[in-house]
Amino acid sequence: MTLSVAELELVVADLRARLLPAHLVRVRSPAEQGLLLELRARGRNCWLLASFEPLASRLHLTDRVAAGDRPAEGFARTAHAALAGRPLLEIEAFPGDRAVRLRFGDGQLVLELTGRHANAFLLDAGGVIRSSFRPSQSRKRRLLWGESYQPPLPCAGEPWQGAPSRFPGGEAVHEAIAGHYAERSAEAVERGRRRGALLRLRHEVRRLQRLVPRLERELDEAREAEVWRRRGELLKGAPADTPRGASVVRVRDWFDPALPEVEVPLDPARGLRENMARCFQRARKLGRRPETVGPRLEAARRELRRRLDELELLEGAPWDDPAARAVRARWTPPPDSPAARPIGRRRGPPEHVPFRRFVSADGHEILIGKSDRDNDRLTFQAARGFDAWLHVAGAPGSHVIVRVPKGRPASETALRDAALLALHYSKLAAGGEGEVYVARRADVRRVRGGAPGQVTVREQRRIWVRADPERLRALLDSAGDVPAGE
Repeated sequence: MTLSVAELELVVADLRARLLPAHLVRVRSPAEQGLLLELRARGRNCWLLASFEPLASRLHLTDRVAAGDRPAEGFARTAHAALAGRPLLEIEAFPGDRAVRLRFGDGQLVLELTGRHANAFLLDAGGVIRSSFRPSQSRKRRLLWGESYQPPLPCAGEPWQGAPSRFPGGEAVHEAIAGHYAERSAEAVERGRRRGALLRLRHEVRRLQRLVPRLERELDEAREAEVWRRRGELLKGAPADTPRGASVVRVRDWFDPALPEVEVPLDPARGLRENMARCFQRARKLGRRPETVGPRLEAARRELRRRLDELELLEGAPWDDPAARAVRARWTPPPDSPAARPIGRRRGPPEHVPFRRFVSADGHEILIGKSDRDNDRLTFQAARGFDAWLHVAGAPGSHVIVRVPKGRPASETALRDAALLALHYSKLAAGGEGEVYVARRADVRRVRGGAPGQVTVREQRRIWVRADPERLRALLDSAGDVPAGE
């Protein structure tokens, strides 16, 4: 269970006593899903961890090293830009719910520690949502960028409402919570990795289960080697004038003491000599199968038995079982390896459409690449030198091109729409705002020896863009795909 209302009230009470007054130094990203706030209070630095892990969402003071301090990413970067340096004026818990509000000057940070729906919202002075840690999944509250924040709806009868605190009060509450959830957090991480390993292991088992019967059929076909050799010998006595296109020829069977006439099937596309050579070739190939296919079949059967044993272990062992962890590690490829790509059945090779197409509010065409290679094709093949080029600053994202008439610059409305789309199709989308580079396509150059899509920009300007749900929805409604040839 996540923190109960009583436990969260204990944490908030101690934070008020220890941190107020304080100011926010920086916002960082911890090793797990969440935020790490560095606060300066009473002459020393403190680190407040807000974890949004589904099985371990919580709030407590922690050690910077223990939290796995990392540079700010996504929402953490946005919160840092908006709140760093501001005084922490108030910490308050929402009555009867697992949410906390932190007031930094005229900005607010709301932490909803609600298990698998845990989230954080950055609000302005008027309570309007400016960003969120992740898109809200709520069906009862409208929690969108640009909308007024709505507190959690009242509910009754939930276990976390009336449950007594499992932790002592005062300063000891933080260490007690950290110790209690350390195992939960490790379990959540391990189970997530195990799900990926199970997916790959089941895929391998299915492959072996298809391979073994196929090899068995190939081994059974080896018994036909003598049949094909006999056909070839019989064709030596076939009439030399047998025409090409014949599907059968009658010959005397010299292998039968009664010397009957038998029919030998032919390939109509081949001549008599070619059919005879084909029979001997097929006989030799089938005759080698016991030596080639037999060992492969035995190896496949042994491997299938091992994989089934590993699958049974991963499916049934506790999350902290050492043997299961070893199996999981074998089936967890490095993140940057080709094996780490999602597993799924390909539904045939659909035609690749490399660019998305949108129309700005004033009618300009906006093109967006779908991958690194598509970005490269869009910028250096489809775009013209006088077109406008956009890309988010400091994060991966799609290349964006605004088509303009020769000799005329892009309108500010079109650039703002294109910048909003550049933010939407980038790693900064979760943060809700960010900086976007704007340049002429002629000022963009490939990085020599770099990967597709890596560029340098000679002259540029920057614009700051914030998510606008209504404007973005209108742009997405104008979407279409542009084939590579257009």
